[in-house]
Amino acid sequence: MKTIYNIGIVLVSIFFLSGCSVYQHVSLGSNMQQNDKLEYLIENDSTTIVYSFYGQNGPIHIALSNKSDKPLYVDWRKSALITNGQSVSLWKDEAKINASSTEYKVLPENEIVSSTSSIDGSVVRKDKVSFIPPHSSISVNSYALQTEFFTNPAQESVRAVFYTTEGKVSAKRYSFSKEDSPLNFRIFLSISEDESFKHPVQFDNSFWVSDYFQTSVSPKSLSIIPGNQFYIRKVTGAGHTLLAASLVGILVVGAVAGGDAPAN
Repeated sequence: MKTIYNIGIVLVSIFFLSGCSVYQHVSLGSNMQQNDKLEYLIENDSTTIVYSFYGQNGPIHIALSNKSDKPLYVDWRKSALITNGQSVSLWKDEAKINASSTEYKVLPENEIVSSTSSIDGSVVRKDKVSFIPPHSSISVNSYALQTEFFTNPAQESVRAVFYTTEGKVSAKRYSFSKEDSPLNFRIFLSISEDESFKHPVQFDNSFWVSDYFQTSVSPKSLSIIPGNQFYIRKVTGAGHTLLAASLVGILVVGAVAGGDAPAN
């Protein structure tokens, strides 16, 4: 009974870990047009490009639609993310392995345990050039924009009120222009109607962090999830302390359980 009680305490502690996080909710600005989801978009006679960033750390989502009667090609090697002047190609020379492992154990009596495992999977590599058939669309995911909290600037913040599923909360909001933003970036795309890319059409669009606010309210509690926002999560000092205490508790529970077990 004592062991069960201790296990319960540990599980409750781990559960409350989820509440020991703080979030920066970040909004992006651009001179581009926006749709009803607040995603940014640009289009011409043959192409529509939609950018959205919602998710942890600002993942870049790009949706490309071919409105023409001819195929379109996107050269990811000649497309780039330019962050604060530093360029990175949108094509990564890497492969991902999707695999599953099955383990078999043989336990002959009075013999050492032996085991074997087999892996079944596939290697996936992103195409250097994407083919978009006429009147069709593709969606791609690329780099995350920001993994660390932005440092609060010296400028004064504005106390703003937000309505969430948990009720009304207030937080300090910091706003920026393109010139003083803590993050400026561009997305450069190279698109062509011919696979040889002799006459590519190039799209070069700029974005910047326009404001952010910091709160313990999770993204799931926000009533609106616009395409021009993302969030960054950080575990607080209390969360790290509670995690350490929980791990110690697990070890203690294991020791108690082992001590209560009958000897063979």
